Amino acid sequence: MGRCQVFITATFLLLLVLVQGKAPAGLSAVVPNAGRLGTAAPPVLRDSSADVLLEEDAADESLEGSCIANSCKAISEVAGDFPATDAGDPFLVPLRREATPVYRGNEIVSFKTTFSGQIALGSGNEMQPFRVVFDTGSGHVVVPSIQCHSETCLAHARYNMSKSSNAKAVNMNGSLVVPGKMRDQVTIGFGTGKIVGRFVEESVCLGAGRYADGGLSGPGPCMDMMVIAAISMTQQPFQSFKFDGIVGLGLRALALSDSFSFFDILSKALVQQRGDADMPGSSRFGVYIAEGTGDPDEEPSEIAFGGYNPKRMLEPLKWAPVAMAAAGYWQVEIFELRIGNTSLNICKDVVCRGIVDTGTSHLGVPGSVFNEVAMGLTVPAGDAESCDQVEADSLHITLDGFVLDLRPEDYMRRLPLAPGVNPGSRMTGDDGAFDEPESPVGADIANGGKTCRPKLMPVNMKAPLGPHLFILGEPLLKRYYAAFDWTELKVGFARSARPEVPDRNDGVTMLQRDIGVMGSEQDDDMMWYGDDNSFMVQMNVAVDQVQDDVAGQVMY
Repeated sequence: MGRCQVFITATFLLLLVLVQGKAPAGLSAVVPNAGRLGTAAPPVLRDSSADVLLEEDAADESLEGSCIANSCKAISEVAGDFPATDAGDPFLVPLRREATPVYRGNEIVSFKTTFSGQIALGSGNEMQPFRVVFDTGSGHVVVPSIQCHSETCLAHARYNMSKSSNAKAVNMNGSLVVPGKMRDQVTIGFGTGKIVGRFVEESVCLGAGRYADGGLSGPGPCMDMMVIAAISMTQQPFQSFKFDGIVGLGLRALALSDSFSFFDILSKALVQQRGDADMPGSSRFGVYIAEGTGDPDEEPSEIAFGGYNPKRMLEPLKWAPVAMAAAGYWQVEIFELRIGNTSLNICKDVVCRGIVDTGTSHLGVPGSVFNEVAMGLTVPAGDAESCDQVEADSLHITLDGFVLDLRPEDYMRRLPLAPGVNPGSRMTGDDGAFDEPESPVGADIANGGKTCRPKLMPVNMKAPLGPHLFILGEPLLKRYYAAFDWTELKVGFARSARPEVPDRNDGVTMLQRDIGVMGSEQDDDMMWYGDDNSFMVQMNVAVDQVQDDVAGQVMY
């Protein structure tokens, strides 16, 4: 096939158009003794128990010492008693909360937060560990390359292809790169930031975890797939956090082909491993975001692959169908938005949708109602040192047959803010689609005093995704367990089960809750003066051809 430039754009809206065709079927999972790409074989999961156990964060992520022995028991006592016959037996990967303080002058005014887990590239003694955000708003596995020498990349673990005997440098269609010749290169733009990378066929393994049925802790399953080794990464957001890369869990349309789609490959392999396509859970994953104080005996956040974890829920899941699945996002239709008892008019006569995104730290609302929502949820702080217990209206989001309710402790920024302080988004999108007003909305309602303000950002997208688009990020996922069904294309929600937590009215206690010790992590040397959101929704993808770096040697 002739080689030509391929340009794929999804301007956060839709449809990555594949020009060069799909990768060979044999790439969809690990193929024992397979040769080059194109060898047809059924998908197979490799048990990584024989591989080298990942050493990084061994104490932090020892489920034997935290979840299994302590808080999982506490949660099961709090969780509702309900049937969950379709939960399956998922593999549970713990997620670590990371909080980066946001400064204005010399004062901390907010925190940027993400939740990351561990994967490894390679096999056996060649495993290379990485911390990644499992992101439902993007479609690829991305890690920094050893050939990225920027300050941003040097702050992270970097992938070295030369240390993996089974790795192959490939083009987008799976063909091997010829040293010194033209080769494919990809640019991916996110809501926050951009990467440039090259394609590798490699083994990807889930990090340390356990099976929900009480199976022993250990490294997770492995599979072969296409990954992107980034040779360039923007400072925002990658330098402001300690996570290394991204595992995209968006629908197939967000990936360049099925060979890049992590959960598509994993779910097919799970079906074969379990021997029944109808077995509960194989085509599902679930996400639990814990509030977390950082105590060693407290439950971590987690992501469940191959099912969901009912021990993290107070009630059965309520399911909403995915809207516009061809766009690649986990979107659900929103029928009404209310603040307290007041209904906003935005979704009455038009179709509203919300993207459920595990990579976004804020709640995104359409720009047309941003001021109205921000003003309706902003309240004077008074003498409060923490905003998570102030009195304010709840935010109600009506889906298909049920309502999601967010309380002030779910949606508020933790720290009271002075009138002139705006920690919000100022430069997240090149086109200004996600920029907040320069002057913070509602900052003057306290007669010069501090206010408690919601974690909101405006979304000003054009059709077909916009202009009535919401981003359902961390504020909603702290309140609700979310399950994603890959086959039936639906998203389930249930109120999360949480053990009792200490009184959070003490400002020092609140600060430690955001910073943490083990379940949460802060870089004390980080002085971040940018905005306080992280927004990993994949907006555009472009593949073009470049000259390979050195004749006779494929560089990574």
